[in-house]
Amino acid sequence: MWRYRTQFNPDILKDDQRSRLKFSENLPDACTKEKMIYHKERRSQRLVLSVPVVAYRSQKLGLAFSEGTRTLVVSAHGALISLAAKVAADQTLLLKHAFSGEEQECRVVFTQKTPTGPTEVAIEFRQPAPGFWHIAFPPVDWRPNSFS
Repeated sequence: MWRYRTQFNPDILKDDQRSRLKFSENLPDACTKEKMIYHKERRSQRLVLSVPVVAYRSQKLGLAFSEGTRTLVVSAHGALISLAAKVAADQTLLLKHAFSGEEQECRVVFTQKTPTGPTEVAIEFRQPAPGFWHIAFPPVDWRPNSFS
């Protein structure tokens, strides 16, 4: 099977489309069948950061499990982690910061099985928690008053 990759040319975008394109997006991946895929604006900036955490589910929330892992990406509203345990969208999990011991209730937003290794799991905190990650210099949009 041959795969053809379309070369993306940002000059073909209209001004309003160009402004919606995030600088951090991978341009070839953002282009599918010669049409741009737009994501609504993020609620808070994402940071690539490896933080040791424990994801678990108590017996009350369903089949109990506990797994130590690390974050791949963090934001004030959640994180992307990798898990070997099977979880599904809309399940409730608890995330425990391995260093501080703080816990945050979260819900699974989506899962994506990787070709090699564990499943990537996007989680969203029930309430924004920018202080959960203990980042010395958090992005400007992580201030509590910027959340609506």
